[in-house]
Amino acid sequence: MNTVFKEAMEYYKNKNYEKASQYFNAVYTADPSRNDAKNYYDLSIKELNKKNRKKVFKINLVSTI
Repeated sequence: MNTVFKEAMEYYKNKNYEKASQYFNAVYTADPSRNDAKNYYDLSIKELNKKNRKKVFKINLVSTI
């Protein structure tokens, strides 16, 4: 899962918050003790909501990437 987390961080750094949130969610779903993934997931969703002020954007994924 560390590889997936690193990929998520790259997406986050490149402001691809939708993809980042999917990867962070996958990490957190696989290992709920990964608070770092949960925190970055929340930050990604917050950034998506800023971009999409007219609609609330929340990704709820259960599947893996």
